[in-house]
Amino acid sequence: MKIMEHVIATAGDVSQAGVTGLIPALGSMAGSGPDRPDVLIVSSDPGQADDELRGLGRSLSLAVGRLLPQDADSALERDVFDRHGPDGPTRYSASNVAAPMHTDGMHVPDQSVPEYFSLTCIHQARSGGDLAFVHLRDVLGRLEALGEADRAVRVLSREFWFHTKGVDPKGRDAVRRPVLEDGDGGLVIQYAREYIDLGHAIARAPGLDDEQLAVLELLDHVLADQSSWHERRLGRGDVALIDNRHVLHSRSAFADDPALPPRRMMRLWIQRRGQR
Repeated sequence: MKIMEHVIATAGDVSQAGVTGLIPALGSMAGSGPDRPDVLIVSSDPGQADDELRGLGRSLSLAVGRLLPQDADSALERDVFDRHGPDGPTRYSASNVAAPMHTDGMHVPDQSVPEYFSLTCIHQARSGGDLAFVHLRDVLGRLEALGEADRAVRVLSREFWFHTKGVDPKGRDAVRRPVLEDGDGGLVIQYAREYIDLGHAIARAPGLDDEQLAVLELLDHVLADQSSWHERRLGRGDVALIDNRHVLHSRSAFADDPALPPRRMMRLWIQRRGQR
């Protein structure tokens, strides 16, 4: 996995044009060249005000492409923090529980799956909340070593139902997509096991057959193997831009300090320039 890091002094120009000039990797992420990073982490002065950190996150994201809506109100920004919701299925971005390996935005109808997403760290938790990444290439390599790659690709290229969890302004409860499909430079992925289980539990949805269940269990087993993970804890002022079609990510459970601001990340979904 190609992870690049860059430190930026934010006393100067943090406009979209300004950050593009300072960080050449942003241009490669907006394009389709082979040199673009899988994960780019930009560190800035943690002493800035919250609004300044948000502005930097927006500028970095807009240098890569346009922002995509994230909820039924078509909001382009979503803050990731523990909303202390009721027990039961919830969005990982609204809780403090550990999130298994997944990708973002595959459950929104009528728009493309985000090619990138960004996380801007406004406040970090007292403990936990660490990010981990695994590249699809490493996942497929592990499946190949197990002698299961051909079957997994065949089954995961079939249509699955992903629950929308209320993000569709038209009230639809599911979107149908494959887990694997042909994309930029080969196979790309969109995956979140909970969303698939909830989608196929809808009364009108087909049940998952034995082969689908077996392959999903195998995929989850491979994704849980931490030997292929790349881990990083973002600190205040850090912005991570992540290739959402080739890199799956997870987050450890976290606990906030009641005496300090709670963990909060600003999340943006990004479609590269020139893409639909």
